[in-house]
Amino acid sequence: MEPPDVHEIPIRLIANDTRYRLIIKTNTGATGRWDDTIPEDLIRAAYDKLAGIRYTALMHKLKKKRVQPVYVIDEAWRRYLEYWESEDFLARSSQATENRNTEVEGPGTGPSKHSGGSVSFVTTQERLNDSSETPPTVNELYLHLHTVNHDRMTFIDTRSERFYDRLQRRCRELTCATPDQSVDDEAVYLNVAGECPKGRVYGLGSLGRKKRRYARSWC
Repeated sequence: MEPPDVHEIPIRLIANDTRYRLIIKTNTGATGRWDDTIPEDLIRAAYDKLAGIRYTALMHKLKKKRVQPVYVIDEAWRRYLEYWESEDFLARSSQATENRNTEVEGPGTGPSKHSGGSVSFVTTQERLNDSSETPPTVNELYLHLHTVNHDRMTFIDTRSERFYDRLQRRCRELTCATPDQSVDDEAVYLNVAGECPKGRVYGLGSLGRKKRRYARSWC
């Protein structure tokens, strides 16, 4: 059974997000007014990505509350309820829950976590850039996102602490081996993190894909 199409939800509910203010100039109603100086394909790509994020969040909220909103027609709501109770959906949901709770580093280390909340890692980096005289290094960003209350001392779980220990050890090794050269923190980080499922980089969230593309292989 397929869930209702995204276009059955009013576009205004999934298109208003100030995080895309540099691409989306204004948006009023279902069509919106776009900045004519920005290529339409970039606007479309940004909008599609945002729509997907919003639609996923909306579906999660509806599924949790199970109360039909006034903006969802009866037929669409009936299909939602049927889909959420289908064997296929329940199996996918169960697998997703199991994946999120996987202790990658072994029993007792805890599932992957961070202390950044719902804010993307890219946005967190931008905010730190704005609030500091010098941009944070990748190691400083990691500490900010994996310690309690961002204190850069108390790690949120065993896995994050173990990874940082390995990271620091590798940096010391490279510093001793090549004392006349500065250590490339990003390259070292990516080397220690290795390749994660789906091309992701542990500990960097959405920022990891961006850094992976520009990584150097000397370490």
